[in-house]
Amino acid sequence: MHLCLASAGSGHRLRRLQLVLCLLAAGCAPREGPPDFRLVWTVDPDPPAVGPARLSLTLTHASDARPVTGARVRLEGNMTHPGMVPVWAEAHEIAPGRYQAELALTMRGDWIVTVEATPTSGGVFREDFPLRVTAAEPAPTVGRSVPNPGRSLPEVGDLVPGLGRSVPSLGEVVPGVGRSVPNPGEVMPGAGRSLPKAGPSAPKAGEPVPNAPSAGGYASVSARSRG
Repeated sequence: MHLCLASAGSGHRLRRLQLVLCLLAAGCAPREGPPDFRLVWTVDPDPPAVGPARLSLTLTHASDARPVTGARVRLEGNMTHPGMVPVWAEAHEIAPGRYQAELALTMRGDWIVTVEATPTSGGVFREDFPLRVTAAEPAPTVGRSVPNPGRSLPEVGDLVPGLGRSVPSLGEVVPGVGRSVPNPGEVMPGAGRSLPKAGPSAPKAGEPVPNAPSAGGYASVSARSRG
C-alpha cells in the first residue's frame, strides 16, 4: 500500500516537471518580429497634385542592402483629417527590390501613405510617409482661342483673325492687289476719278452735279423752256 502511494506521487511530480519544461521551452523560443527592411520612395509628379500619382519604392535588407525580391507590396492612402475614404493600390515589382504603384489622390491636403510589404520569408513590414497634395493644374488649351461673339470689327492696324495680317490703312499697299488704298482726293486707279473728300458741301441751285451730266442737262432745258 505504501509503495503504491509513492508511485502515484512520483507520477504527479513528473507531470508537473514536464509542464514546467514545456512552458520554459515556449518562453525561450524566438518570437518572429517584423522584417528589418529599409524603404526609399519617390513620387511623380513632385509635388503631387490631385489625380493619379506614381509612387516608386525601393526595398532593401537593412543589414546588407540586399534587394527584397518577390514581396507583395500594398499601399494605403489616408488624409490626415477624418471623414475621407482611404485609397488603395497594389505595387508591382519592376526590378529586383524596386516596386511601382499608381495611387489616386482625390483631394488636396495632407496625406499619410502606408506601405505594407509581405516578403516570401514571412512577416509583415509596415512604414508610413507623408504627402502634401496640391491643387490640380489646369489642362492646356489646344489650338488658339476663339473670339467672343459680338466683338467689334477690327480697326486700321489691327490683326485680322484668320488672315494673319492687319487691316490696311489709307495709302498702304494692299497685299495681293499691288496698289495702295486711295486717300481722299487721289485718283482711283482704273476709275479715272478721285475719291471724294469727307463731308463735301451740297451743290447750289443751278450748279452741275459732279459725275451726273444728265442732271445739268435737265436743269438747262428747264431754264430755256421757261425763257
